[in-house]
Amino acid sequence: ENARITCIETDEKNIERAKYYFEKAGQSHKVSFICGNALEVVPTLKQTYDLIVNDIDKEGYPLILPRLVERLRTGGMLVTDNVLRQGKVTGPASDPATAAVQEYNRLLAEADNLWNSFIPLRDGVGLSVKL
Repeated sequence: ENARITCIETDEKNIERAKYYFEKAGQSHKVSFICGNALEVVPTLKQTYDLIVNDIDKEGYPLILPRLVERLRTGGMLVTDNVLRQGKVTGPASDPATAAVQEYNRLLAEADNLWNSFIPLRDGVGLSVKL
């Protein structure tokens, strides 16, 4: 009921589409949109969040992780899309996006302030709880 949502999106068309659906659902008063690159926007945010969903350009995953964890409250959850990259993360990386996701996954595994689990759903969903 008292939830607030902050959406960061680089594409203004996607923001307009999301606004339309939040309005249609009668929830637009709970949502704020920021048009920009999450790597630049997240460090400017002051509040902490209960839930953060990470689905930025994969090459940015390792760079954004510490910034997201900083904004996550203790006990909060970070949900990350594409952590398995269709199984590509299990072998040598053949492209920059896969290499970045491999590095992100390594950083998650080494983080002593996160509990992590991967769900093998489609491209893989990572769930990380801040300890």
